[in-house]
Amino acid sequence: NVTNYTAMNNQTIWVRVEDNTTGCFNIGSFDVIINIPLLLTTPAPLSVCDNDTDPNNQYHSFDLTVKDAEITQGLSGYTVTYYPSLSEAQAGGATTITDFTAYTNIFPAVQTLGVLVTSAAGCQSITTLDIRVLPVPTPNTDPNPLAPLCDDNNPGDMVEVFDVTVNAAYIINGATNVTLTYYTNEADAHAAQFPIADPTQALVGDNVWIRVENNQVDYLGNNCYVLVEQPLTVNPLPEVIQPLAPYRMCDDNTDGIAQFDLTNPILATAILGANQSPADFTITYYLTAAGANPFTNTGETPLVSPYTNITADAQDIYIRVVNNATGCVNATGVLTLAVEEYATATGAQEFSQCDDYNDPYDGVFQLDLTQFNTAILNGQDPAVFLISYYHSQADAEAGINAIPLAEAQAYITQPDTDQIWVKVENSSNSIVPFCYALTTIDIEIERYPNPVIDTQNDVTTICVDFTTGEVVRPLVLESGIVNASDYTFEWYEDGNLIVGATGSTYTVNTSSPTGATRNYHVRVISNSDLLCETTSADFPVIQSGQAVIASGTVGYTVTNAFTDSQIITVTVEGWGTYEYSLDDGPRQSSNIFEGVSLGEHVIHVWDTEGGVAFSCEELT
Repeated sequence: NVTNYTAMNNQTIWVRVEDNTTGCFNIGSFDVIINIPLLLTTPAPLSVCDNDTDPNNQYHSFDLTVKDAEITQGLSGYTVTYYPSLSEAQAGGATTITDFTAYTNIFPAVQTLGVLVTSAAGCQSITTLDIRVLPVPTPNTDPNPLAPLCDDNNPGDMVEVFDVTVNAAYIINGATNVTLTYYTNEADAHAAQFPIADPTQALVGDNVWIRVENNQVDYLGNNCYVLVEQPLTVNPLPEVIQPLAPYRMCDDNTDGIAQFDLTNPILATAILGANQSPADFTITYYLTAAGANPFTNTGETPLVSPYTNITADAQDIYIRVVNNATGCVNATGVLTLAVEEYATATGAQEFSQCDDYNDPYDGVFQLDLTQFNTAILNGQDPAVFLISYYHSQADAEAGINAIPLAEAQAYITQPDTDQIWVKVENSSNSIVPFCYALTTIDIEIERYPNPVIDTQNDVTTICVDFTTGEVVRPLVLESGIVNASDYTFEWYEDGNLIVGATGSTYTVNTSSPTGATRNYHVRVISNSDLLCETTSADFPVIQSGQAVIASGTVGYTVTNAFTDSQIITVTVEGWGTYEYSLDDGPRQSSNIFEGVSLGEHVIHVWDTEGGVAFSCEELT
């Protein structure tokens, strides 16, 4: 039956083709090749843990291609196609799963997929694949932090021994068939590698990661798990600066015993360093190292401030520093209390002097500061007790900006007053900076008075009536001294002391019988203990006055009278030097007028002593 013939693979079939009319025929053959579909078995279920962003909702994304090799038995040349169900695989068509590498089950927990395997020859086989979403553990993921520990074990490594299992019951949350494994970091916990050997004695310094596993196993053979982070803290010990510079007190006698202020904030800062605030720590001091250590203290109490050393000159005490926030203790510090001989500086030294240097009126003086050294040292050995000079107390305290010795030996003062700070240091001390004391040299330079006699409008004359000798215009001499109450004045006339003339001004109100010019000067003496004094230059006072008609005359004579060329000679006398004018004409020094016309005329006589502007009255 050629329409339903059962052949065997690789069987040759012969064919005879005959012409029905002529009976002619020909013979040929062909081979029968039978391609056999791959015989499939049901693969092991594809199981994944439900650990995505919505755990335990029974849905998850699957990479179905991880099963290709198992389904095709590792043979090449086959194409594997996945369908949401067996029936869809059997029907074929376009209902295939779109992305075999990221398929999310459409039925909760378990779904059976259809699998179509096609050979290179197009032969197809069908099987099924179960995909399963496995539940993950549901532990409590917020365990309380472990009680913090101080870095007491090998301080500085910041690791300590913790029992990290103390919250295990809380984490398990009543679940059964779960296992807890502990790791030092998250990566190892995910990889399940390098677990902590004994979590009850874990040497750690940071949070521990706990892998919580149940008995559900995914397709890779891993149990489903959830990570829980266990917080823990290792607090550092307080930092204590070592070695510390000795805490030195300067002894006020020679017994080597002194009181120490153990609450001194400078001391606290020295112990803690720049990166720790004293407000955050409590510092106490003990006689012994065992007492300072809270783990070995057997009842020793802290030293009370102020503390008096019990060992002369130098004594070690032991420091306990407690972090107020963490309670961590550092008891490794040692502080040496040192007592050294002090220095004294006798003073203040005082220096007062009239301004005899250069300009006597500027208040600046030059002196040798070292002249006070003997008084300041007051018996201390100058080879041991060293002196330096400063412009301010702050510089002296800090030991900066000292005045060089050469400058100190020829020191130019500030005007009027100056103060030099002197520092005496005991160079026999073993600790730098040396014990020291301060005093001052208080300098007062008094300016000499500078009298310069002057008058109002610079007038230099007095006006005296020639006939009576009465002074009709006196002259007030001014000394030019301000703050007159600070000085004593002595006025002199022609070198003779004027009795009673003790003011800053003097009025010349007496005349000279001879009309002679008299010279005045003033001696000005300060009322201070220094009695600085200066005598002014002489001031000449000219005696002058209004001209008067000469005795026994009418004041003039006329020659060539009653002509148009009369000569008039003025005859006056007086203390002054005079100028003359006729009928308001120009002034002249001659008392003779020539070529005077006939008639009445007016003659003016002016005094010229001391200047015309402030001369004595004119005569008409």
